[in-house]
Amino acid sequence: VRLNFQARRVLPSWSLGAIAKSVVRLALRERFSGVPVIIGECQSCSLALEVAQLLARRSGPPSKLVLLDPWQPSRRFSEKPPAGTVHPPAVARYYKLSRRHVPNAYPGEVHVVCAEAAGRLPGCIEWWSAGLRVSCHGHEVPGDHDSYIRRHRASLAETLNAICEGAG
Repeated sequence: VRLNFQARRVLPSWSLGAIAKSVVRLALRERFSGVPVIIGECQSCSLALEVAQLLARRSGPPSKLVLLDPWQPSRRFSEKPPAGTVHPPAVARYYKLSRRHVPNAYPGEVHVVCAEAAGRLPGCIEWWSAGLRVSCHGHEVPGDHDSYIRRHRASLAETLNAICEGAG
């Protein structure tokens, strides 16, 4: 299940937990077998965590959680977008929810994948490990925050395959 904010569908002003519940309802309609892998990217890592926690409570074994170049609170995130950036109201509300989210303990396996150009992997692992009270596995992929998922997608795909197959 993928949330597509580029489609400009209007999201109600729910809490992050309510959005996660609706994603889980959609996911449970698909009859998947095995342990699911939940992937979040940047600010959607907060939503991915909420989805993974709900699935763990409902269906037993916790999902693998993969956080792709995740955000972490810092002073560079402000409540206002950079000058010249205008988000539709629903997207702005979602960003505000994501930025205010505080992670809590997660019982499953967590992988943090960061773009190597930013050099953020050690800080991300430390911050997310502390918040989730679990030892996160770290992975670096080539590129920066904008290019790792596009220009370097083959390397990212190899990393994700290794994580999904248990070799990561």
